[in-house]
Amino acid sequence: MQATCLYMKALLQIANGNTIEGLETLNELHVTGSKLCPLTLAQKVLESISDKERQKLEKMDFFKHNSMWRNLGTDSKTFQYSNTSTVSIDSVPKRPVDLEAFAKHVEQLDIAVDSEVISRLFHALTFNKETDDGEQMKVMPDVFKRFYDVWNKQESDCQQVSACIDKLDWNECLLKVSALVKTDYGMGHIGLTQKRLFYFEDTTGEYREIIQLRDIDNVEKFNWLSVFSPRNPALRIYSKVKGAKPFRVALKRDCDIWSAVIKEVWSGRLISVQEKDIHLLQQAARNALIADAFLTSFQDSKLSWTEVMAAATNLCYFTNLMHGAFEVILSMDDISSSFTLAHRINPSATESERATVEALLYIAGSAANEDSQSSKLWVSLGSNKVVVYDVATWLCESRLISVESRVYCFLQADDKTIWAGTRDGLIYVIDMETVTSERQLHGHNDTVSGMCLSQDSRRVYSGSLDGHVFYRDIATFESTDFKIGTEKKSDLIGIWLNAKETLWCGLKDSILLITDTGVVLKTLELYDVWGKPGIIESILIQQDRIWAGFSNFGEIVIWNTQSWTEQSRLTLDGCTGITNIFATNNKVCVGTRCGMLNIIDISSGSAEVSSHCIAHHDIIRSICSIGDKYIATGSASRDGRIAIWRLPLQRTILEAEDAIQQIVVP
Repeated sequence: MQATCLYMKALLQIANGNTIEGLETLNELHVTGSKLCPLTLAQKVLESISDKERQKLEKMDFFKHNSMWRNLGTDSKTFQYSNTSTVSIDSVPKRPVDLEAFAKHVEQLDIAVDSEVISRLFHALTFNKETDDGEQMKVMPDVFKRFYDVWNKQESDCQQVSACIDKLDWNECLLKVSALVKTDYGMGHIGLTQKRLFYFEDTTGEYREIIQLRDIDNVEKFNWLSVFSPRNPALRIYSKVKGAKPFRVALKRDCDIWSAVIKEVWSGRLISVQEKDIHLLQQAARNALIADAFLTSFQDSKLSWTEVMAAATNLCYFTNLMHGAFEVILSMDDISSSFTLAHRINPSATESERATVEALLYIAGSAANEDSQSSKLWVSLGSNKVVVYDVATWLCESRLISVESRVYCFLQADDKTIWAGTRDGLIYVIDMETVTSERQLHGHNDTVSGMCLSQDSRRVYSGSLDGHVFYRDIATFESTDFKIGTEKKSDLIGIWLNAKETLWCGLKDSILLITDTGVVLKTLELYDVWGKPGIIESILIQQDRIWAGFSNFGEIVIWNTQSWTEQSRLTLDGCTGITNIFATNNKVCVGTRCGMLNIIDISSGSAEVSSHCIAHHDIIRSICSIGDKYIATGSASRDGRIAIWRLPLQRTILEAEDAIQQIVVP
């Protein structure tokens, strides 16, 4: 479904004259599945663009990082995109390469773009060995070429078989094909896709599905005894379907390779369904292809096969996850009955490294007006990019590349523009329809840490870490500024509007109520349980209460703004620091440094933690509400993803598990 939407979107963009945007969408389609991308169409579009458009295109990241465009961009009279790739002089190194140079070659050959995957492949090809000087070994040219030749051959074999089989779904990709082997169905071949394992006989054209990957219960190796061969390495694949018999296939010398490849794709599919992230299945398929090429390339070498298999272990990342080698799986046991994980997005899917999700902003569409734009989710990344997603499809609508500094906060100033505050003190005024920066507002000399609208929605207040506050007219951009009147170093972390045009200003150790000229009216100082000044990282301002979370341990202080007294304190178990506090629908969502999302129910007037779950495998850096039913959380770069949660969940954990088992990942 995702590939179909991307294909139709690209056609519409190209037909409307938005050629560059159309090519970028085709690039997303190629990332989703290289065999799904219409190369002939892409070639014709490249040939039709003007010199000015080509210069603009060549500066864009997606064009530079995907070798497909360099191939398509060559002279159409001499270029022919065939199933059998040839090794170019520039792609394969002629001398030993270190990790940095190795990464460039791997990206150019479209083997992988993820830096972690490339690093794992590099260490596998060098067998994690070091030189006598203690430095990392380099990948030798003959080792690289042997791996790449196997990679090309296996891709060519899969493409030839795919052309002969019409039983697979349109969005299935054939990952591996066996030689002629003995199976429970007779002599024939087996094939593996990201959905299923199947048997086919090339002379008669017989096709039989062996098992869907979601139905695999276990994969084990054994010796299939026969009269002619007392030791015939084989696989036995068990099914979870009641009454189904295990399937046996004698793979001989390829048995270890098939076992590793099947387990990696199977594990990736299970985790992908569990975490609602289709990109994980795509990553698992890529890992399986790399592990397959690596093992096959060393099959006839003089090295010990045990040593080769040990080096390939780290290439099978999701298999290690399923075996508990890394405790980063989001399991159903971690999800409270008040949560439903609806979707996960990886905004850095096409980048070499994951980036922190610094800020989120939801812009609601109008259901009454068909001509209006649909609802959008604006995302700021630590890679200095702003990404916009369509909430209906969760497809990337556009990327704003021209932001020169990291965006830390968003504000919808009016129906047409979004203001984005950056680390270098600039504020970008972005047109929502074209997703382009119309103007840059100068004045701040430090990171813009917060923005808010005036009561009449005609002015925008902005504050920076150094305590400098500006308020600007939205129509004319005329500004007035002042410094917060305090002798201490400000460290302004946020700014919020109060009644009667007064402002709440959150500092690292206190909260100030000031006038729109900077005069301090009230000061609330924050102390920890030992009476020492605390460090605040997150603040929530409500009509009669102020919430503040300590950044170095899991405690929240709540003040009553009517009596100016501390009302209560909440301690979150197992929390090392509060990073975000956000209110929605009589609930307060609290993000933490350990990746835990807490829900505090305030409907009864009191504040009690009603539920929690491990939302991310890194710090929760941003939270926003999506309408009345959902919230979105964004994490730091080790996770780098966005999770969409439905609140509350009106069913039991058992029902949730049953529902997840029925999900079919495309």
